[in-house]
Amino acid sequence: MLTNFWQALARYQHQPEALTVLGLTGSENKKEKQARYRQLVQQHHPDKGGDPEQFRRIQNAWQSIKKMR
Repeated sequence: MLTNFWQALARYQHQPEALTVLGLTGSENKKEKQARYRQLVQQHHPDKGGDPEQFRRIQNAWQSIKKMR
């Protein structure tokens, strides 16, 4: 149980960074966050000429935000 607490705390502490990567303020609803994520993924996808490192940052940011819902 204590391990779950520390994992949740770590995700919570990284949330402001994740919001910045996605260009969000945190006041967006679920659909707006998801729409922004999809827009960035399409824009930065390596198969479409995007930067693989930026794509990974977007993916990691989304995972962090998704877990905090």
